[in-house]
Amino acid sequence: MQLKIAFPIGRFSGDGQWTDITGESKRYRIDFLEFGKDGGLITLSFAHDLYEENDRVDAEFCFEFQDESRFALLSSKETGHARIGTGHAFNNYCQYLLVLGETLVENRMVFVDDTLRIFGSSSKNKAGRFIRWEETLARVK
Repeated sequence: MQLKIAFPIGRFSGDGQWTDITGESKRYRIDFLEFGKDGGLITLSFAHDLYEENDRVDAEFCFEFQDESRFALLSSKETGHARIGTGHAFNNYCQYLLVLGETLVENRMVFVDDTLRIFGSSSKNKAGRFIRWEETLARVK
């Protein structure tokens, strides 16, 4: 199957900032965001250093394409590849909706040459408030 997007296999790093519904805002560093391949799956792993909050977020997902543009978002191999969301991708754009319990997370990625822009939102953060974020990353390898 020929995908309608060429995922940039490799590693990116950069910076991000989130703002919640009250206007509180914090900056963070994306130590790495990496796309890879595992059999027929596209893998996505990342590490966020929330240095202004003294916290860290590490995650891994997989994209399992149903056709050239639609995919199921799966949990990591270590957690059994459970279906946790759905999305679509074409040209230089990828969007998905992730369901974590009662929390809905939407993420949009735009690839331009060696730059990755990410825009997302979540129905609630750790404080229970709606949040949005924006990230700019550059390819490092």
